[in-house]
Amino acid sequence: MVSSAVEKIDRSSVYEKAFDAAGTFGRAQSYNGWQAFIAVFATLNVDFRCADSENLLIHGNDSDIYFDNKCVENCGIYIYDSSVSSVISEFDLACGSKTFLASMSNSAFWIGYFLSCFISGAIADKFGRKMVSLILLSVLGLSSLTTAFSPSIYVYILMRSISGFCSLNFSIDFVILAESVDKKYLPLIGSTSIVIFSIGGGVCALSGYIFRHSWQLQFVALSIPTVVYFLLHLFLMPESPRWLESNGKTRQAEEVLKWIAKLNGRDTSSVTLQTRTETNVLASNDQKPSNETKSDACEEKTNSDERISATENRHGNNILSLFGTFWAANLTLCGALSWFAVSSVYYGLTYNVQQIVGDVYVNSLVLSATELPAWFVFVAMDKLGRKTTLCACLCIASLACVLLPFTQNFYDGKLQIVFAMLTKLFANGGFVMLFIYSPEQFPTVLRSTGLTFCSSAARLAAILAPFIIEMDVGPYNCAPFIIFGSFGLLSVFMVFVFGVETNRRPFITTVDQYYEVAKAREIKLHQESSNCDEKIETCKNICTTENRC
Repeated sequence: MVSSAVEKIDRSSVYEKAFDAAGTFGRAQSYNGWQAFIAVFATLNVDFRCADSENLLIHGNDSDIYFDNKCVENCGIYIYDSSVSSVISEFDLACGSKTFLASMSNSAFWIGYFLSCFISGAIADKFGRKMVSLILLSVLGLSSLTTAFSPSIYVYILMRSISGFCSLNFSIDFVILAESVDKKYLPLIGSTSIVIFSIGGGVCALSGYIFRHSWQLQFVALSIPTVVYFLLHLFLMPESPRWLESNGKTRQAEEVLKWIAKLNGRDTSSVTLQTRTETNVLASNDQKPSNETKSDACEEKTNSDERISATENRHGNNILSLFGTFWAANLTLCGALSWFAVSSVYYGLTYNVQQIVGDVYVNSLVLSATELPAWFVFVAMDKLGRKTTLCACLCIASLACVLLPFTQNFYDGKLQIVFAMLTKLFANGGFVMLFIYSPEQFPTVLRSTGLTFCSSAARLAAILAPFIIEMDVGPYNCAPFIIFGSFGLLSVFMVFVFGVETNRRPFITTVDQYYEVAKAREIKLHQESSNCDEKIETCKNICTTENRC
């Protein structure tokens, strides 16, 4: 009898060999992202004034009207500057309780995305990445187009929520990519994905400027690349070969790898996922009965290891396990706060770009371009370590964010642009860092759960940011920037005190190891390897070569 552990080893080994033969990170992998920045330009604040008290008549030309931007109690009608098209003016959201709807229109996208994190991801794990991604992408295109024809602010908010829910398809596509490349490329992919996201912000700025006289056309324009991406996805994006193989669809996985090999100019004949180990061992069992004892012994050893692992994980493998001890709870909350802080600073500045001196479109384009050098963390994190690099990014971004509103009168506003660029650069660098650092902190049995929990904290920050921006408190309306920056500085303290350095450290596997690491605040270099396959491989070798376990 062949143990399940041996079969797992054989399949894993054969799969990696097939992957090497197919080639990775070649022309077969691509990804993109849209949607998150459109609200900045579709919901621009527009100059207005109350028309009731002075019986102003609107003749289609408001060049002679003085807009004081003052909300008047019991004002029946507000008139807006017609030179700017915005959801705010379209649905009269400048004053009163309607300002809440204005903020909600920006948060709606992230509310939908937040919910999708817990729904769409689980469905994709069960039914396949590509199918779920295609469904979400098709609905995304329809919702983007429908948003342009919203008859009311409530329909607009609903459509934006649906768009946010369906935008998770880009995260699913990222998973497809991550599962279609060699593990050594994952940090590079994490860095590149954030940079591509920033390019999307720049494209939205250009689109916003071109269609500045019609927010509806901005959404129509946005739906066009979504349709193009859907067609490319349908015909060029494969299903994740790892998902196919892990769900017993070995032949389909092999076909995908051969397709990748062909695109990469590799020899497709060397790509195979057929495991010969099981066949060889079974044949050997028929010829040498004594080998059955060895195989049984290896299986007994494997089962023993599984029982030990179950005993070690007596705390359970669920999200509550990440809060099982005081130190573990601090480390988990430290990770979530880091995501929340980076997202607060990033989206706080993104959605409040009108507060910066200068043209909103030029500033948005400049800030998007500023994010591109965030690749620097890819080098810094290996030189300085994950923990130090993250603390540096958070600290610089947060301090620049706090000081930003107080610099608008220096050098004709140029100094404020510099501080805004620093904020955006290092906030984006923090995002790049967290995509790599967070998965390395959590145990294997709860890595996906921990990353989802932390990522959801970032979405929560994006939801709250538009409401915090509405606080008109302090000189230069500094309160929102101080709040966003304070989150970042608090996170720096938490990471410094409770954070764990993961650079060149092995992955931790069990919940018990997570508790030990959280308390010791370090992962020891000689810590037992977390690769279960290596342990089983060692057992198999001993069984087959030394006649014992």
